[in-house]
Amino acid sequence: MIDATLIALSDYESPTTLKLLLDTSAHGVITRPFRSAGVLSTLVLARSAQSFQARLQSKVLKLEDTIKSCRQIEKAIRLLSDSQQLSETQAYEHMRARATKLRITVAEVSAMIIDAHEAMEKLGLGNPNAKR
Repeated sequence: MIDATLIALSDYESPTTLKLLLDTSAHGVITRPFRSAGVLSTLVLARSAQSFQARLQSKVLKLEDTIKSCRQIEKAIRLLSDSQQLSETQAYEHMRARATKLRITVAEVSAMIIDAHEAMEKLGLGNPNAKR
């Protein structure tokens, strides 16, 4: 996906215009009178700012996914610990071994464990000895 770089064209600077520029998240501004010397540098800097912003957004999304996976893994560890009477370390090692054997991530194994546990709960087959 190619992201567009937004460059605003402005007649003059006023508080209203500046607020509008901030609200639109413009990457650059060219003001009147338009001069060829200022246009190219504004285009280059705006494109660079947009590219940097896109890289940061990508990193944020990856970090959010990582945090979500960590929470999911922690939940699956608790479920395994409670239902199988394993220590947290043993539960994690079990999940890691399964992930290696199945050639998937530990997060995917944890999702499978959580889904299976929820299905068993819905069927009324949850572990009655499990701690909550």
